[in-house]
Amino acid sequence: MKLSCLLPILGLVALSDAAKIKEFIESPSEGPDLSEYKLTTTLPITSFPPPYAWPDYAPSLTIYLHAPQDWAFANVSNTVPIAPVLDTGSNGLMLDALDLNITNATLANYESGYQYLSSSTRLYRGAWIPFRLEFADSSGELVNVSAEVPVLIVNETLQCSGYDTKWKGDCPEENTSNHNLNPRGTQWWGIGFGREADGQSQGTPDKNALLNIKSINGVNVSASNSYRAGYSLRKNGVVIGLTEENTQDYTWMKLEMQKGFSKDPRDWRNVTGCVSIDGGTCRLSNLLIDTGVTLSYLSTADKEVRLVPSNSTSRAKILAAGQNVLVRFGIEPGYSGIQYNFTTGSNSSWEPDEVSTKLVDYGREEKINTGVHFYQEWETLFDADGGYFGVKYVGL
Repeated sequence: MKLSCLLPILGLVALSDAAKIKEFIESPSEGPDLSEYKLTTTLPITSFPPPYAWPDYAPSLTIYLHAPQDWAFANVSNTVPIAPVLDTGSNGLMLDALDLNITNATLANYESGYQYLSSSTRLYRGAWIPFRLEFADSSGELVNVSAEVPVLIVNETLQCSGYDTKWKGDCPEENTSNHNLNPRGTQWWGIGFGREADGQSQGTPDKNALLNIKSINGVNVSASNSYRAGYSLRKNGVVIGLTEENTQDYTWMKLEMQKGFSKDPRDWRNVTGCVSIDGGTCRLSNLLIDTGVTLSYLSTADKEVRLVPSNSTSRAKILAAGQNVLVRFGIEPGYSGIQYNFTTGSNSSWEPDEVSTKLVDYGREEKINTGVHFYQEWETLFDADGGYFGVKYVGL
C-alpha cells in the first residue's frame, strides 16, 4: 500500500444508512488516558516456514498447559510446549481431548461447550475446563507470563451447513457431515472480541487468555493498579498490557458494549465502518480483521459488484479481478477515515487471496472480514478495559 492510500476520502456513508448511524458510536477518538499504566510485556511470535510465516498466515504463541490438580488429568503433559494458531475471528482456546489424554468421562464433569467457526462451517463440541497457561518463546524458554482461562477440550467435530445460531451446539442431521467422534490435531486459539453473535455465544471475555493474564515477571496483575487489560497484534509479537508509550500513533475508535451474552464489562461489539467497491457508495458495515483466514469474506447489498466463480470452490462467488475494495474505519458523519484498500488480482502482499462475496438484501447485515493479509502493513490493538479499538499504519 502506498502512503497515498492513507489520504482522506470524501465518500459518504450511504444515505439510506443515515438512520442507522446514531446506533453506533465508533468514531475517531483521542483514545483512553493510559498515563497511569506501566505494566506491559511483549509475547514473542512463534514463527513457521513459508507459506505459514506471519503475517502471510496466522501467528502462533507457544505455551505450556497446566491442568487442574486432579488424578483425572494425570496424563496431561505440562512439560511439552504447544503453539496454537491465534485467531482474531473467534474467542477461546480449543484443544482435542485425545491429544491431551482426557477422557469423555472426565469431560462430563465440566460445563459442556461448543464453538462454531463460520468460515469453515465447523462445529466443535466438548467441555470448558480451567487451565493455567505459561507463555514461552519459540524455543520453549519461559517468558515469565501466565494466564488462567477455561479451555474448550474437544471430543467431537462436524461440518454444519446452513448453521443457525439458535441451534447453539446442535446441528440437524440433514445439515451434518464429516462427523468425527475422535478428533485430533486441533490447536486453535481465539483471541477476538464481539464474536458471540456468530455462532460463538460462549466466546465471552472470560475465555480470552490475553484478557485473563495473571502474572507478568512475577507481578500479580489483578493486584496491580498499573495494568490495563488489552493487547496489540504486531509483526514482532503480541503486546499485552496497554500503556501510553506502546500505543503511540494509533487511531482509536470507541466501541459499543456487547449485550445479551454476558455481564462482563470487557464485552464489546465489533468495529463498525463502511465498505466501498470501485468507488461506489461506502456502505455501513461491520468490520472484522481476522488472522484466521487468508481469504476475505464480504456481505454487501451493492448489486453493482462484478462476481465470478471462486478459484477454490465452485459453490462460492468472488469479486472479479481489477475491482478496488476500500474499507474505512469509523462512521461519524464528516469523518474521512483511516482506510485500508486493495485491488483484487493485483498480487500485492496486503490483498486477500480472494474476496468471497455474498449479496444480501437491503436492510440485512453488511460486513467484511479482511483476512490476515491486512497485517502486512497495519497493527491493531484492543483495549478491553476501556472499550477501544485502534489501528496503525506501519508499512511493509
